[in-house]
Amino acid sequence: MTFAQWFWRSLYLLPLSAVIAGGLTDLTVSNPSSPITQNLEQKVVNQSPFSLEQRKKLAEFRNLIGEKYLSFYPQEREYLNLLDLPGAPELVTKLGHKFETASIPDYISLLKSPNFTEFIKHVDWACLDPSHLKHRLIFYEDLLKIGLDPKLVALSLDEALDMTFNLPRSLVPYTQYSGLREKSIEMARANRVFGEDSDSLKDYLKDQLSHKKHCYRRNSGYSESWRQVNQIKNLDLLYLIKGYLDFFDDTQNISHIGNLIQSDLADNSTEYGGLVVADDKGKYQFVSVSSENKRFLHLKNNRTYMGYYWFMYISQVGHFHIHAISSDCQAFCGPSGRIENRDSELFATGDLGSLYGRTNSFNPYLIDCVVTKLSGKRFNVDVYFRDIDFEGKNSPKFRVLDLGIYSFK
Repeated sequence: MTFAQWFWRSLYLLPLSAVIAGGLTDLTVSNPSSPITQNLEQKVVNQSPFSLEQRKKLAEFRNLIGEKYLSFYPQEREYLNLLDLPGAPELVTKLGHKFETASIPDYISLLKSPNFTEFIKHVDWACLDPSHLKHRLIFYEDLLKIGLDPKLVALSLDEALDMTFNLPRSLVPYTQYSGLREKSIEMARANRVFGEDSDSLKDYLKDQLSHKKHCYRRNSGYSESWRQVNQIKNLDLLYLIKGYLDFFDDTQNISHIGNLIQSDLADNSTEYGGLVVADDKGKYQFVSVSSENKRFLHLKNNRTYMGYYWFMYISQVGHFHIHAISSDCQAFCGPSGRIENRDSELFATGDLGSLYGRTNSFNPYLIDCVVTKLSGKRFNVDVYFRDIDFEGKNSPKFRVLDLGIYSFK
């Protein structure tokens, strides 16, 4: 390559005014439309693979991303493919020096999303890792697909999307907010083997529970007896309880819970837990989600499981958590907390208090579960919930039902 060829090729990255001012002072140009100026401009265009407008766009882009800019033809062609998309200038301006060249394909797919323009308004750019941007948009869109009010999604982004990487992909099909109550009823009605015959269903539940061994919490202030089944009036609630019994009737599920218990025993920073979800056939799944308090050193507590803000978006049977602070936690069987009437108002603490708040705010049909490690390779299961009348309204009455002792290998 001759010096002249090298010289003209190097000009395409520079604004024309900079070339004239910095290196061609012998060409006194007072008239931009003069033949000399037009001739020089034409030579620059002929030697560059990009037009003047494109070179101007690249120069502005380089100023925004700084040293991340890589100056060779194929890369710059990628830059232009990105910059030509609607919304690109705003995205690049927001990212600035956080722009990741390797993430250009992701940025392009983001810009092509119909939800991106609204999404970009609610991102916390100050603390955002750019490589997470695509995953955050995916979660944002998951929430929108269920008909959630975009304003509500926007309000929850800072809290919910910060937890995105703790959301197992297995939970995505269950993302739900509006209609949680209806979704729980739908779960309960997915496998109605006894139809509307509540007496037959109660007889089945009592028969199953009466043949199991049980472990009751001392001085709990509540009953855990299986005989309470007779007092439960709501048919959907009875079927949801049956779903738990069906789950623990499967040896694979018992092994899954056993593995979680072993992991919890080895980790003294927090309790283990997560969400109980159901498929369209009413089959339950216990999805383990790392406790939120593990993210903060000052909140680590082996007697606490902290769920996430985004849990409320998941269509669920309820929450579950494990009591496994030692090899035998018999003294802590069942949910913690008490229910008291104070000044004619119900006051709940501990695990019961957590359920009380969620049944009031989101879904009266929630049934939570606590699994307690016993001596050897055994565990006890309790479910707890609020009574629901025939019309689907909560009563002040809480119930704790012991589902029995199970052995795992």
